[in-house]
Amino acid sequence: MALVVALKFDDFSGGIAIDQEAWHLRGRRSFFSDCLFNLLPLNYFEKFNLSLIYGGVGNPNFHYEVYLQSKQKISEFLENNDLNCIKIVNLAEIVLEAFQYVHRKKLNNKLKLLYNIDLQNIIENETIYKNKFLMEKIKNLILDKSKWIDSDFLQPNDAILIGYDKFNNYQAFCIKEKDGVLSYQSCGFDALGAGRYSAGIEFSNLLSNLFLSTRLHGVGKKKGLFYLLSPIVFSSQYFSQIGGNLHFIIIDGKSKNLSDKFIEISGELGKLAQEIITLTKYNLLPEHLAIDLLFNLVFNKEEPQLIEKQMLLKSNDFTKAELLLRGYKIQEEPLPSSPIIQQIYLSQESKESLNI
Repeated sequence: MALVVALKFDDFSGGIAIDQEAWHLRGRRSFFSDCLFNLLPLNYFEKFNLSLIYGGVGNPNFHYEVYLQSKQKISEFLENNDLNCIKIVNLAEIVLEAFQYVHRKKLNNKLKLLYNIDLQNIIENETIYKNKFLMEKIKNLILDKSKWIDSDFLQPNDAILIGYDKFNNYQAFCIKEKDGVLSYQSCGFDALGAGRYSAGIEFSNLLSNLFLSTRLHGVGKKKGLFYLLSPIVFSSQYFSQIGGNLHFIIIDGKSKNLSDKFIEISGELGKLAQEIITLTKYNLLPEHLAIDLLFNLVFNKEEPQLIEKQMLLKSNDFTKAELLLRGYKIQEEPLPSSPIIQQIYLSQESKESLNI
């Protein structure tokens, strides 16, 4: 997991998104990793307007253990407290404690394996503390310094939390491994992971043209969805470890139906959303059309086959768009699209069904 982003759509809604690619020590790639978790049962969102989502970057195993610890502790907390009085920040603090617990456990396991000591022994035993050679080894172990790989390449285990409660509406927080504290997301958006710098640039490009009041209160769900996903697609073009399918969750505390309050997208729908935004990056699909297509796909729940046809037929150049999405370089020499693709999308019957 190399990139997680979150964006506030308005005072009542927002979203969090990740890509499903992961690298292990620069030697192995996987496209099935997933560190996006819903920490509360969906019926809590429906009955008590209470929701909390966790998205992490770094080691998928680390975040899965944090998820399991958090879910258990939150469940115990909810059983012993009035659900009508709980705030998301209370639950976020429980997640922080779980995050810190898993972090210490990871370090203690390494120390126990190599030196048969733990962090508590180092604090209490003056002999260990004064042994400079051993302390240097322990320091390198804690900082993940290895002779096999540059530790600067290793992604720290960081996380973003988004949630909703009836007291403060939409809120977001982040937890960074190097700090170990819960930080409130005050600017409306955040990006963590290998592609955070390019994601920040894309967020800036998208949001800097807006009025201050719009930036403070949000751009709304329709534009917000495009603004949420665009930084991941943009970063995948320039940074390693990014490029898997999109997985994202949208929460909206103002909606009445659970299907509108909580929307989770992955798999083929995530891939289609990724393709829509990719075409805009190559100027093959106008941004306003991409925003409409994403809105119809995610919020209006239109058929993905219909959205895919509209995406290609409304693009500026059907052939280039179709070739780009199949992995071709479109700037070199003109190439014809395949006859099968032309038959599927360019037939008169297909165009008439879409009123084109």
